[in-house]
Amino acid sequence: MESQDTVEALLGLQDIDAAIEEREAELAALEPALQEGEERIAGLRERLDAVRQELESAEESYRKSQRSVQAGRATLKRLRDRADEVQDLRQHMAVRAELEAARRNLEAAENDALDDLQRAESAREVLETLDGEMSEARDSLQQRSDEVEARREELEKELAHHRDRRSEGTEGIDQEALKLYERVRRGRTESALAPLVGGHCGNCFTAVPLQRQAEIRTGRALFRCEGCGVILHAPLEETADEVDR
Repeated sequence: MESQDTVEALLGLQDIDAAIEEREAELAALEPALQEGEERIAGLRERLDAVRQELESAEESYRKSQRSVQAGRATLKRLRDRADEVQDLRQHMAVRAELEAARRNLEAAENDALDDLQRAESAREVLETLDGEMSEARDSLQQRSDEVEARREELEKELAHHRDRRSEGTEGIDQEALKLYERVRRGRTESALAPLVGGHCGNCFTAVPLQRQAEIRTGRALFRCEGCGVILHAPLEETADEVDR
């Protein structure tokens, strides 16, 4: 294969490699695309667990407060009955003092029960809201997962197609030229090949000596840029002009 034909084959290979890299990058980005939804669900699950614990605590505390209220009411009734029975002033004053203390204790128990009831109701409202958000987040994640899986299948098919094209495209390329191309690509330059542009490398704009420019334009061999290491080639329009002449 003539050097210029090799350049054109390598440029075609470079286009295929770019298509492969683009799809591989998109494939790699698919999983992180789901991560935000998964993290949201995990966060909601933690909040739901915390609110459920708060609800259980409030309901248990309410039951205790209710028992205290019932006991306080029973104590208050007993003391009232006792107050009606005593005749002695001193005993009557003592019972009245106990009655006042029992009233305060009952009032405190009733306030505690009310606070616990309100806490439980508030927790139930938050649970209802979080349950709705969780359902919405799961539906959204499922939809996104379906989209990602569909896109994954498309990308894998496209990758298989481009890899087949690459395998076919490398068959007729001079092996030394192909090894050079692969070596340059592994150097992680953006492009493995670049045209001469006004006597400079089209990739890094390093000046190319006149003798080397002439050798590159003859297309008889492949040369690398001394600045960035890409394979230099004559602009394709110059080649086309040569063919026309």
